[in-house]
Amino acid sequence: MARPRDPLVDTRILHATRRLLERDGIEHLTMEAIAAEANVGKPAIYRRYANKDEIVLSLNIADSVPQGEVDTGSFAGDIRVLTDELIVSLKRMPRNVIGPQLGMAIADEESGTKFLSNMAHPGMALMTQMWDRGIRRGEVDPDLDFLAAKVALGTSVIFAILLYRLDPDGPALRQIVDQWIAGVRPPRTEG
Repeated sequence: MARPRDPLVDTRILHATRRLLERDGIEHLTMEAIAAEANVGKPAIYRRYANKDEIVLSLNIADSVPQGEVDTGSFAGDIRVLTDELIVSLKRMPRNVIGPQLGMAIADEESGTKFLSNMAHPGMALMTQMWDRGIRRGEVDPDLDFLAAKVALGTSVIFAILLYRLDPDGPALRQIVDQWIAGVRPPRTEG
């Protein structure tokens, strides 16, 4: 029987990777250095990640999710906090890391499933809370499909920056988010 995975090992790997990236840069990052910095064996890393790029992507995805409760008092404010964190993360992530990882997730079903379940999951619970709260407040159309809306927002922001190379700090990205927020509002009733 296999030992259960220790979630603290995952955290140690990601924290070690962050420290190494800050200190030495991605060009000097190796699996050996990560293992030594995290004080774990290389097999523990390879059970979780195929390569250093997958670790860097996982770290950036984890960093793209605000820590703790996010409740600005409005659905629009909450979504802006969430997308601002995603934008900061995308600005930090090297294109030569995220491009191949996304390409693999698109091309290979197993990689895509792993990407969605292991890496893209951290923000799902937070956004679900925001969505449900927005419905309760009357700020979100309850007839909309959450998954479709989440996919539309995420892909819009990610591909606007990575593929279309829009300025992450420019007005176009804010407009994309604002248009999405307007699109999920309940329809106006004549009266």
